[in-house]
Amino acid sequence: MRPNLDAGQNLFSRSTLAVLGLLAIVTLAAAIWFLQGAPPPVPEAGTPPDPASATVPEPPIPRPLLVMPAAVPRPEPSPPVSDPLPTVSEPEPSLALLERRFHATRAKEERIEIAAEIGGRNDADAVASLSRLFQAEAHPAVKAALLADLNEIDRDTAPELRLRTLAAALRGQPRNVRETALDSLAQLDDPQVAPLLKQAMTADPDREIREIAAALYRARFAPER
Repeated sequence: MRPNLDAGQNLFSRSTLAVLGLLAIVTLAAAIWFLQGAPPPVPEAGTPPDPASATVPEPPIPRPLLVMPAAVPRPEPSPPVSDPLPTVSEPEPSLALLERRFHATRAKEERIEIAAEIGGRNDADAVASLSRLFQAEAHPAVKAALLADLNEIDRDTAPELRLRTLAAALRGQPRNVRETALDSLAQLDDPQVAPLLKQAMTADPDREIREIAAALYRARFAPER
């Protein structure tokens, strides 16, 4: 009977040791779990905190900024398109009105401008108007401008009145006026041009005017061969 009893005691001792070992493992695991989940100890008053055990707070995670889309301006409605107003042009002044303006002003520059406006009409009435103004004008520069404007009008317009005006400009007029008249005469296709140039080249009191008339006559009617 002794061997059986010793065998039973040995089995009991091994079982007890196994249970104790298992309890020790469970206790150790519980202690570790407790220590890991337990809050940190609160330091006593007056005790400076341990810098090593201080928990550094994590920086806050920046939140993305919400960018609102810019408001797109709506196009304003276009105003209704109205029919354009018809352009009203001022009526062209009459030759009689231009002549009155010519006689009313004392400024020679203004009279010259009015004479050019009259010559721009380019018709027989303009030839007659310039002829009348030439007879009444006294300033040599204005008289020469009247003859120059007369020369700008179509040469087939009122040829007889034009020729009479140029012939009158060769007698008793200032030197620049007679010279302008000679230049205009030399450009006309009229049988009376040759006699007028001959008269000027022989009878004009100014030697230079006589030379100009002779040169125009030779160039027009007796060209050198």
